[in-house]
Amino acid sequence: MGDKPKDLDPKIIEVLKEIVGAENVTTSPVIRKFYSYGLGPGGDLLEGKADVVVLPRSTEEVSRIVKFANENDVPIVPRGAGTSQWGTNMATFGGISLDLCLMDKIIEIDEDNMVAVAEGGCSTYKLMFELDKRGLAFPVSPLYTTGPRIGAAVACNITGCHMTRFGRMGDNLTGLEAVLPTGEVVTLGSGAYPNTPFYHRYVGGPDLIGLFVNAGGTTGVLTKVAFRLKTKPSHQEILGYGWRKEDMQSLTKAMYELQKRYVYDFFLLNEWNFYHAAKKEKRLSLPPEVHFIGLISIDGETQEHLKWRVETFRDICRENAGVDLGELGKVAMGPPHYRMWHSVSPWLQHMQATYFYNPLNKFPEVYGIYETLTRQYGFWNEEYLPTWFSFHCRNTMNPYPLLAITNPKIPEQLANIRKWWNELNTELTKIGCCQYLMGDALPQIVFDNLGPLYGFMKKIKTALDPNNIMNPQLTYGGR
Repeated sequence: MGDKPKDLDPKIIEVLKEIVGAENVTTSPVIRKFYSYGLGPGGDLLEGKADVVVLPRSTEEVSRIVKFANENDVPIVPRGAGTSQWGTNMATFGGISLDLCLMDKIIEIDEDNMVAVAEGGCSTYKLMFELDKRGLAFPVSPLYTTGPRIGAAVACNITGCHMTRFGRMGDNLTGLEAVLPTGEVVTLGSGAYPNTPFYHRYVGGPDLIGLFVNAGGTTGVLTKVAFRLKTKPSHQEILGYGWRKEDMQSLTKAMYELQKRYVYDFFLLNEWNFYHAAKKEKRLSLPPEVHFIGLISIDGETQEHLKWRVETFRDICRENAGVDLGELGKVAMGPPHYRMWHSVSPWLQHMQATYFYNPLNKFPEVYGIYETLTRQYGFWNEEYLPTWFSFHCRNTMNPYPLLAITNPKIPEQLANIRKWWNELNTELTKIGCCQYLMGDALPQIVFDNLGPLYGFMKKIKTALDPNNIMNPQLTYGGR
């Protein structure tokens, strides 16, 4: 299919076709171009150079491909739906772009053990749809335009709504099947025992599942994922509360108290998220003094239990300067009502974001850095819509501040946004914020500030992948 790539021996292409079939190997320039790009800082495109795209159908095929690539020193990059903005899913050094989209089966939904098992290329949205039929739920509700695939969801440790009580994707794993950079297949978790389900993560030795969580596809290819399920709440209420900007300390206290008491979910936005609905289209009324909007999901075992919890959480918000926004919670949380706050929709494909973790008590400082830099660069306005999303988990918050890019083709604008993005990540790193994912798009200070830990991470990468063929990012030494 298509022209032979110049950088790869044609004999390698023939072997790949023998493994997966000619129909699942392509050197088409157009398709290779598609797999070579990723979204980067400033909305510009980070470009790699995929020499060949391969679509395996089984763990055995993945193993053969990876072993062959290792023996022939060919870089190989696992790829999911391609939405990463950290430079973690591109063939920077050429070689094979490995797309697991044909490995999309739901293997099992074990309602007794409350665990589901799926192939690495299975869409999380497909899983969510099937779980919903059974009154069950996925651990998190990712907010993406395309559903991340479950293997990539682990490699990137996805987050989203409804994670406040239950944690991120990595917190909910019970097992993995992974193909190591040598081609060896390993099973992690209780499923490693013969004829035993993936009911438990720990097997008496070190927790090796963590080697693949947040690794961005640098330590292996995830071909099977087992994860905990949760039941859908039988009774639920969604509240909307607002806070003035000058009440950030009170908002921080409220977030602590809500999360300490196992609120089902807390989702924080700022007034820019509602700009179109409230300011331009006048479909929504917000008090003029409100800058932050908290959407609070509460569950209960019975209607009486729910009512008691609702009043408990209302008291926390009221006691900490929260303003009751009435029905806003109900109309703004969950489909099809996201349009009420999703001001990003006019430019969803032309945006730039960073994503990180910080302790709740650093929220005022973190938001101050974000607003100050965004104002300095002239982005604190309706043209750029400096929206703020933050998901919450235990004693952390996971901010996802966004900028609109009205015309991403203007080089000067892209360069200015890239400077803003680099400076923002630099300043956040200086105060101890942790990045969501390591990748080549980040400024060097992110890695340097980890000190010996960064060196240890590279040692682990080298031990698992001595020939550095598995997604050989610059972050971990490149090629």
